[in-house]
Amino acid sequence: GRRRGIEYASGLTAGGGTMLLTGLESALKLRGDWDRTRFVCVLTDGLLGNEAEVLGQLRRQLGDSRIFSVGIGSAPNRTLLNAMARLGRGAAVYVATERDADEVTNLFIERVSSAAMTDLRIDWGDMEVTEVCPKRLPDLFVGRPVVVYGRCKGDARPGRVRVSGRVGRERKSMEIACAEHRAEALALVWARAKITELDEHAWGSRVGAGSMDGPNKEEVRELALRYGLMSAY
Repeated sequence: GRRRGIEYASGLTAGGGTMLLTGLESALKLRGDWDRTRFVCVLTDGLLGNEAEVLGQLRRQLGDSRIFSVGIGSAPNRTLLNAMARLGRGAAVYVATERDADEVTNLFIERVSSAAMTDLRIDWGDMEVTEVCPKRLPDLFVGRPVVVYGRCKGDARPGRVRVSGRVGRERKSMEIACAEHRAEALALVWARAKITELDEHAWGSRVGAGSMDGPNKEEVRELALRYGLMSAY
């Protein structure tokens, strides 16, 4: 099987433009199973510009697949590749030199072979937590933390949070003690993450890639003005 794959890849010729939608559709039609996490690896050296179509297609067809996006060279669309990885609960990496390629390959193999917990869920206990982002929690991989942002209403006293997820066919859970930490910068970090998620959702909803007026325009603008952050509006 490996020999046939190498022979097939060796016979391919490169040329033309970047036709991501066609390849992505073919890959996403396939499905994984309960024993294995399925990764779709997207490699591109092109400055892709059809963000709306790509993210819209990804939202419709992602299913149980994960996205590992790799940008090659100096001109890939990092904003789109990062958004694809976030939406696809995977990771985005970039290759600029031959040495980078070796590191990225090793990282990919390490990540896809060491998923510690998938389909994460968080029970915040007594804390009233809202507007958590990302809404689709990423998988937990060995050596890579999961970072989640949210707003805690009322008195944010330290408590215990229960995290559960799937390990193989079993669902397991663990408790994490929360420490109290107050810092004005945390509000800005949450607001930036919220704006990013709203923008990415709008990309997947727009009719045309050139349109800047997404369904979340007013919410994004209000957040940006309230927290003094830059946005598309």
